[in-house]
Amino acid sequence: LAGVRARAATLARLMGERLATLDAVADVRLCGLMGGVELAPPSEGLRWGRRVCAAAVRRGVLLRPLGDVVVLMPPLTVTDAEVGRIVDTLAAAVGEVAGEDGVGR
Repeated sequence: LAGVRARAATLARLMGERLATLDAVADVRLCGLMGGVELAPPSEGLRWGRRVCAAAVRRGVLLRPLGDVVVLMPPLTVTDAEVGRIVDTLAAAVGEVAGEDGVGR
């Protein structure tokens, strides 16, 4: 379990650094290795979750949308490198859909 705790800490740190600062992200939530990234579309009724997940799949990372929340649930055997890839891919996908250059607020 120490490895899982270490990966969860890495995931929390990377999500805070690379996702929480993006203008298109309203909130980042995490419980262990389960996370949710709530998107902030610019207008009421506009949904970005599926579009962001599709952009991530094109980059080789499978994520799950629940409305405007992108769910992250990596396996317990995930490595730090894989956690980094997941977060970087999600940040790039959010940037693509939101039209951001990846620079946050």
